Amino acid sequence: NITSLGTQAADFKIGNGYGLVVGHTAQVAVGGQTPELQILGTGYGDSRWSAGLWKNDSIGGRGYFTKSRHTTIGSSTIVQNNDDIGMLVFTADDGVDFVSEAARIGVFVDGTPGENDMPGRIVLSTTADGAASPTEAMRITSTQGVHVYEWLALQNGKKLYFDTGSDTYIYEESADDLHIVSGNVAWVQIDNNVGMAVGNGSGMAP
Repeated sequence: NITSLGTQAADFKIGNGYGLVVGHTAQVAVGGQTPELQILGTGYGDSRWSAGLWKNDSIGGRGYFTKSRHTTIGSSTIVQNNDDIGMLVFTADDGVDFVSEAARIGVFVDGTPGENDMPGRIVLSTTADGAASPTEAMRITSTQGVHVYEWLALQNGKKLYFDTGSDTYIYEESADDLHIVSGNVAWVQIDNNVGMAVGNGSGMAP
């Protein structure tokens, strides 16, 4: 245990198989693993970390996840399509242990990688009631396509755009009143009370 060394001009290195634990006397297993770097506590500040940059430019702090298929640290072997690059995993106490996952945010290789060419996708997964592991709910692919696997809800009056965010969109003007707009003209209106209306050559007011 390191209690106090004062100010040291040196790097601290922790050997493989040992851990750095902040705020507690031992490591705690979570998600079926025992992480070697842990921040544990019983107060709000005890269980939080921050990365801050004080510099007169436009850049902020960074956190990096890195993946290589080489088995020697610092050496290189190219990754492959669908490899897991990094993941945030959220677990909670289920009354027995800390293995059950509530959600994941993962990044994967999304195509054939090469030198200075690393296609990626982001996958958001959530765990359904009655389950112990998450399933994919949404992904953003390397082509910037967004896939939602159940439903997408927008507040009343908010617009879902189909171009660069200018004049082609779908929105609900009021309760149960859906408009399909192109060129800032509502060409189709679907209203629960009056049915569907299709605009003529001039369309309808969006």
